[in-house]
Parts: sequence; structure tokens; C-alpha cells
Amino acid sequence: MGLCEGTLQTVLFVRYLYIRKKEHLIMSTNIITSRTWELVTDVKHPETGEELINKEKIDTVLKSHASIKEFAYILHDKDTYTDEDIKKMKSSTHSVGDIKPAHFHVVMRFARAQELDSLSEWFGIDKNFFEKKKGRNSFFDSVLYLTHQSDKEQSKGKFVYSEDEVFCHFEEYSSFREFVEACEINKDTAKQIFV
Repeated sequence: MGLCEGTLQTVLFVRYLYIRKKEHLIMSTNIITSRTWELVTDVKHPETGEELINKEKIDTVLKSHASIKEFAYILHDKDTYTDEDIKKMKSSTHSVGDIKPAHFHVVMRFARAQELDSLSEWFGIDKNFFEKKKGRNSFFDSVLYLTHQSDKEQSKGKFVYSEDEVFCHFEEYSSFREFVEACEINKDTAKQIFV
């Protein structure tokens, strides 16, 4: 084998590796992962009335996947449409003050980044109902949102849910109340826990 043949083989091999790497990158860009996810979905399909999810289904999923380190969820069944909600809708038969359809908020934190496709499969819910939470304190902020107790949510006129309505499991806290108290006592320390 001459020098030209060896060089040509090297060039072809490098080109082959480049193409394989590019194919892998293209395939991997479709994979969406995060350590913190929130599922927000109506209990019933808005058009058919078919049940989409219930507490038993949520409990089953959360208990059957060891990769879920911490979670909190609540059924929002007393939310009402606000002026802001109505403005966001393209067309609406709803008015300010009408009760929104009952829906669950499920916030989950994982030991390692979890793929969106897996979550969708576990819950049997379309991917567009999951939100990848971003930021250092995203789990902390999302969990505190569940009861609408913050000044921000109160200024929007949101219904305040009882802390007893939150179902949760935390590594360092035995209840939602304990979680909230720790956050109130020392916000910097509480936020560090969720890094």
C-alpha cells in the first residue's frame, strides 16, 4: 500500500467518524432531559370527559420509580379564570370568576436528569403537559406554588389551597408544613438543598 492509499483510507475513516458523530448529535438533540419536571394536566379530557389521570395513578407512578427523589402534588379544583387567563385564550366561553376544570400539578425531582419520553410513558400523558423546570431553585419554587400562598399568587386573586391537600415526599422533611417552615426560617439554606 502506497502513501496515497494510506492517506486516502485515513481521510475516509475520519470522514466516516465525522458523519457518525453528526448523526449521533442529531439523534440526541431530540432527547429532552431535566432533573426537575412538572406535570400539569386536567383530570378529564375537556371534550370527551374521559378520565386522563387520578390520584391512584399518580401515586402508583411516583412509588414505582426509584429515580424520583422527591415530589409534591395537589389537585387544583377551585381555581377560577382571571382576567389574565381570559386574555391569553384565543376564544373563550369562560368569564372571569368561572371555575377552571380540575387539574393536577405534580412536581418531581430526580437524582439524575430524566427523559421527557419516559415521564410521558409512565403517566400515559402526552409530552406537552410536562414542563422542564429550569434554574437552581426550580423545585423549591414549584412546590411552594402549589398552595398559592405567596404574595405574588394572592395579588392575582388565586384560590389558597390548604397545605393538607398537598401530597409529598421530601428527603429532609416529613411534611409540606415542615418544608415551608424551613424555607421561611432560612431561605438561603432551604434553596441550597434543591441544587
